[in-house]
Amino acid sequence: MRLLGVEECSVLDCICQALDLVRPKEDTKITLTDIKKCKQPSLFFNIFLNIQKFLDHELKDPFSNKDGEIPLTDWEKVCSSRIRRSYRRRGTQQTVRIRRRL
Repeated sequence: MRLLGVEECSVLDCICQALDLVRPKEDTKITLTDIKKCKQPSLFFNIFLNIQKFLDHELKDPFSNKDGEIPLTDWEKVCSSRIRRSYRRRGTQQTVRIRRRL
């Protein structure tokens, strides 16, 4: 984290944040079922496995999405970019919007 210019956090802080995020049934362990019921399971894994995505989440401005739209997931971003690339190869210009089913 020092190399990224971010204040270091202890392992205990990370564990506490993960427990707050998941809210497991038992205080002593987190089960797969607990993670599946969590609202942000990807954030749980990013805390321990992907420091860059975790920091992106921690450091983002909570008010940056002022237009009320739900931000796209990583998968939706990939799909959108591939669709745009496909349109460019065909020589057509179209606006790509990802629609979600709620």
